[in-house]
Amino acid sequence: MRGQIWAQLGLPSDFFDDLPLEDERTIERSSHSVRRVERCLWYGHRLASLNRWISFSNDDKQFTLTFREGRGVKQAQ
Repeated sequence: MRGQIWAQLGLPSDFFDDLPLEDERTIERSSHSVRRVERCLWYGHRLASLNRWISFSNDDKQFTLTFREGRGVKQAQ
């Protein structure tokens, strides 16, 4: 996500500050995986707060695609 225009517009300016340098990214550590998952979930919650493309159920702890332009879509698994 780092460096993408949509990420620059949709994320806080300090969102990537604690990430390793590019050359350190080739070595995958478990702590990096946890951070990646947290960032993806955070971004999913941010998108869901718009209630336009996806929504999030606190009860079920699941993201669901929303209806858009008259086309229904089933729940994402």
